[in-house]
Amino acid sequence: MKATIVCILSGTAVALTLFLSAACDNAKPTEQGGLSAAEARAIAKEAFIYGFPMAANYQTMYKQAIDTANHDYRAPFNTLTSSKSVATPDDKFVVTPNSDTPYSYLWMDLRAEPLVVSMPKIEPNRYYTGQMVDLYIFNFA
Repeated sequence: MKATIVCILSGTAVALTLFLSAACDNAKPTEQGGLSAAEARAIAKEAFIYGFPMAANYQTMYKQAIDTANHDYRAPFNTLTSSKSVATPDDKFVVTPNSDTPYSYLWMDLRAEPLVVSMPKIEPNRYYTGQMVDLYIFNFA
């Protein structure tokens, strides 16, 4: 249900952007200082760019942490889980996943309280990373 809503909102944003762009081709600034076609297009473009990452990341979050019936479901919020295998070309859960890297997932819900995330000690010749991003895909840690 929520995935459908996100798709509708994303489609609406695209349609609104196209509508504003097309409608503004014939629009002229009003005497009161209304928007020009170029200004309206720029505003629509900025709104789409601002909202797209959150909508796309919400779709991924919904598939991986909320919709238990989804093929891409990983675990509920605040539960760390790891893939049992590496990604293949059939995996579409994110764009171009690294095909030789095992992934772990943790969707954090920090509304009630903070979480402590610790990384285990590993061998000196091994390498791993941890990335933390918000729904706008801003790397905050």
